[in-house]
Amino acid sequence: HARVAAGWAADTGQALTQTEACLLLADLAEERDAAHLADDLVRRALVVAGAERVVRPFVTPGAPGQAALARVLPGRGDALSAVLAERVGAPEPAPEPEPLAVPLTDRELSVLAALPSMASNTEIADELFVSVNTVKAHLKSLYRKLDVQTRRAAVARGRSLGLLG
Repeated sequence: HARVAAGWAADTGQALTQTEACLLLADLAEERDAAHLADDLVRRALVVAGAERVVRPFVTPGAPGQAALARVLPGRGDALSAVLAERVGAPEPAPEPEPLAVPLTDRELSVLAALPSMASNTEIADELFVSVNTVKAHLKSLYRKLDVQTRRAAVARGRSLGLLG
């Protein structure tokens, strides 16, 4: 039994190495605009991996050969391809936005809430009963706390943090 297990481990190790090599070569082919070659290399990787049920090289985040894999998988009917199609086709979960190091003040939240309307600084000042210079100061502080440079970016960041509806 030990001899069989050792042979299986060697086969699996070779399959893993060959699969990873094919995927790396597929990426190189993609970079050289040789999509057909990349597809052939991914097909080869799938054959080698399927024989030993090797999955990891295909599903590791940032794994090579993903563009060709996405093209090749839909046309295949084997078990490994079915498993990979579920994993490769599923979008990666969006990373959670970094929480604010310094919370926004109530006034900054009011200014942020006015930004999606594309109101001018004067219009925001009139709405909040403050001076234009006060709005500018709040915007400067808001941009710094949100780590953004523009109104559009502030609105996007505010939405991602759940500060805007």
